[in-house]
Amino acid sequence: MKKYLPVFTADDLTTDEKWATLRKFIENWYDFEIPNTAYSNQLTELEKSFPFTLPPAAERFFTLANQLQSVAHIYPNSGQKTNKFSSIFRDGLAISFLEKHQALSLLLQAEQDIYWAIETADFKEENPKVYSYFLDYESDNGDFERYGAPYPSVTSFVLKHMLTYLNNCSSFGMQIENMDSFKEKLKSSFVNHIIYDGIELFEDENLIAYIDEDIFYEGSFYFRLHLKENRDIESLPEVIIDVLKNRKGGWTSNRFNDFC
Repeated sequence: MKKYLPVFTADDLTTDEKWATLRKFIENWYDFEIPNTAYSNQLTELEKSFPFTLPPAAERFFTLANQLQSVAHIYPNSGQKTNKFSSIFRDGLAISFLEKHQALSLLLQAEQDIYWAIETADFKEENPKVYSYFLDYESDNGDFERYGAPYPSVTSFVLKHMLTYLNNCSSFGMQIENMDSFKEKLKSSFVNHIIYDGIELFEDENLIAYIDEDIFYEGSFYFRLHLKENRDIESLPEVIIDVLKNRKGGWTSNRFNDFC
C-alpha cells in the first residue's frame, strides 16, 4: 500500500491548482492513477442541452467524474463491482437542471433525498458556491427545498464530500465540546495544519483529519480522522491516543472498533 503524505499544504491556489490537488489527493490516498482522458465532446453536448455556459469548476467536476467512472472498482469484502466514482463519492452523479431553484445539480444522494447544486445566479463565478436541497417529505409533489449555508466553492464541496465518505482506511469521529482548546492541542501534533478552501485540515503520514460544523446544528462541531491501513494506531500523536481512550460517544470503523 502506497504511503500517503500531506498534499493540502498551500491555501493560496488558483482554481486549476485546487483541482490538481484534489486529483493528487485521490490518487495518493486510493493508490491508483486517474486516466487523463478527454471529455470535450461530452461537455459540448452537455452545454448544448442547457441555455447557459457551465462555470469552469462545474466542467472540471464533470470531467473528473467521467474519468473516475471509466475505472473499474471491486469492493474487497463483497466482491461487488462498481467504478471509482461510485466508491469514492458514494452518491450519484446528477447533471440536471432544478428549474424551481434555477440551479444545476452535481450530485444526488443515494437515498434520493438531497441534491447538491450550483445556482445560475452564481455561474459568473469560476468556482461558485454549492447549495444543498433537501426533499420536503411534507410535500405531495416531491419538492426539494434549499437548506443550510452553502459550501463556499465547488472544490470545497468536492473535498468535503470525499472526506465524508473516505474509505480504504479506519476512521473515527466525535463531537467537540471545547473546540478552541481542542484545536490548539491538535495543531502542535500534526505535520500539516491548514484551512483549505474553508475546511480545517490536519495531515500527517498516512492520515488526514478535519473539523466540521454540523449541518443541522449551527455552532456544533465534530472531529473526524481517517487512518490508512499501513500505519499503526499506536503511532498516532499522543493527543489523538488520549482522545481515543477518553472520548464520549462518537463513531468508529475497522481497526478503531477494537481499539476504543
